[in-house]
Amino acid sequence: LSLDEPLAAWQGKRWAFVWLGQGRWGMAATTALLPTTVIPTVPTVLGVTALAAALYLYATRVLGVREWPATLAVCVAVAHPVLAFSYSFSIISVGIGLGALAVWGFAQALTSMPTWKGAAVAAMVGGFAIGTYESHAVNLVLAIVGVLLFRFDLRWMWRAIVGLLASCLIYVAGRSLGRLALNSEDAYIESFFKEVGGPVGAANRAFSVFAITADTFLVTAPAVWAFLAVSLTAALWRVVRLRSLRSGALLAVVILTPIAVFIASPAAPLRSMLFVPWVWLIVCCWAFGNVSDWRRPGALALAALTLLAAVSHASVANRMFVGGRIAFDNDRAIAHEIERARVSFAPDQTVPVVVSAGAFRRPNSTVAPTVETLGISMYAAEPFRAASFLQAIGVGVTVPRNAQVEASRPRLESMPTYPQPGWIAYEEGVLL
Repeated sequence: LSLDEPLAAWQGKRWAFVWLGQGRWGMAATTALLPTTVIPTVPTVLGVTALAAALYLYATRVLGVREWPATLAVCVAVAHPVLAFSYSFSIISVGIGLGALAVWGFAQALTSMPTWKGAAVAAMVGGFAIGTYESHAVNLVLAIVGVLLFRFDLRWMWRAIVGLLASCLIYVAGRSLGRLALNSEDAYIESFFKEVGGPVGAANRAFSVFAITADTFLVTAPAVWAFLAVSLTAALWRVVRLRSLRSGALLAVVILTPIAVFIASPAAPLRSMLFVPWVWLIVCCWAFGNVSDWRRPGALALAALTLLAAVSHASVANRMFVGGRIAFDNDRAIAHEIERARVSFAPDQTVPVVVSAGAFRRPNSTVAPTVETLGISMYAAEPFRAASFLQAIGVGVTVPRNAQVEASRPRLESMPTYPQPGWIAYEEGVLL
């Protein structure tokens, strides 16, 4: 479970209004129409499957890549560990997958309906994609650049740009109307764009994400390094063989897109990097998409290296998920002790609980250390999140009022930390 699932479990369909207040009207519609997806596994399977289908359909039906290279490219792309951070939030898993399908639908409408009608359909589908998660706006750009890389058409390009701009306008209109209706001033999305980063730092972060370095994931993946080098070399070699400056420029746009994103938002969290699989897909399809005979030794070696990279991606992602599971097990063990204490203090009633994050600091797991939101304790966030988590697993507590939280802070600061004696107390009707 992520920090959001316990909150969404109690909110039910009302969680759609949370999305609407943030401007994610596509996610709000998904939440309103589908059963509450707050428990892992099924939402994760649906979301990842939808992403894999979107990538495969884009590669084969839009770019025209053969089945085998498209399949191998999808294996590498869909297993990238940044997606572990996205899909660990079960409440958005299905929406992210539907957004990815909408990105494919955007490109499919533009290519299969070569008229302004196609641009109109693409605009509506693209607007929904951005409305599920803002990072899909980057994927719409990548989808256009990918098509131009494989077959350049100036008239199609202008129609696609119009479709992209219209998608953004539809998203902004839905966002504005939703926030206006709720009188919301939620600035969650805007908080990631408060400053601009430098190109060197952005390039270093992009390399760390794509090459799987210890700076970001706390482990390294040599097979990914090798595959990254081979892919970029093959992609550049195809440009050289074609002697096309235009192809080189378009390939550069694809490769440099992550750097541009990190310049615009140096604080972008890993869970927001939904553009990573699309970059991988386009580069791999361009590099190896014209291989026709996969029985040759060189092609078989390439396929083996591709699968090694995919397995490396999945292994790192699995390590991140294990970190979340270990943190959950530790939190649940402490929750049982909180419930025993609550019963001794107030056996016949539920009580407000205020949790101080510092009370539950523990060493990182050597098996799966904490990285961003994966592996973080449920008690390490705001008090209302900790209380919601305890409620969700059956502890007899309620979410405290803001006044109770503020009044409890001085007392909490003087209390010893878990598991020292005195780590839990019951004062003035509040569990501390």
